[in-house]
Amino acid sequence: MIKYIKENLDSISKLFINHIGMMIFALVVLITSKLLSTKIGNDAVFYIAGIITVLMYFSLIYTAMWERGASDKIKIDGGRLSPNLLNGLWLYLLGNALFLVTSVLSLLFSFFVTEDASFANNAYAVFRFISHYYNAMYMPITNIAGLGAVAKSFIYVGTILPGAVVSLVSYILGVKGFKCLFPEPKRDKNKKTR
Repeated sequence: MIKYIKENLDSISKLFINHIGMMIFALVVLITSKLLSTKIGNDAVFYIAGIITVLMYFSLIYTAMWERGASDKIKIDGGRLSPNLLNGLWLYLLGNALFLVTSVLSLLFSFFVTEDASFANNAYAVFRFISHYYNAMYMPITNIAGLGAVAKSFIYVGTILPGAVVSLVSYILGVKGFKCLFPEPKRDKNKKTR
């Protein structure tokens, strides 16, 4: 496992940095849209902004994993790498390991939340706070009022799945040679390659 992480640290780091950047962007956009929604008395702006931030996050995952898949295709075709179509999924899970751990711990402690002050309540509050803000793109879903601790924690764990599916599918598309959905950057023909 350590060897796999070392060999793929660039992709794992890219997914993690993309996630952090998108988290900050989503916080700014969603807090602003929530203030605007409150001012006009309609939450539609908040939910539309949430959809936009999630789609932007998925496009970042898609691009990163498609590029990785296309890069691996060259190695696979040359016989230097054996095909592993689940590679995109593993990279995504490693890149989001922090959120995976905090959301699972939030879920575990949510079963022991009581009305009295307890260690479980405090631990749940800490892990829920981290999960909530680390995955800020999903705030319109995780801010649903009236949900209990267990239901909210299941939602946090569930928000891992869409990104994992996007990562898995985009990596496979890259390995299989499908064209990227987004335009690839143009390379300068006069520039020397290393």
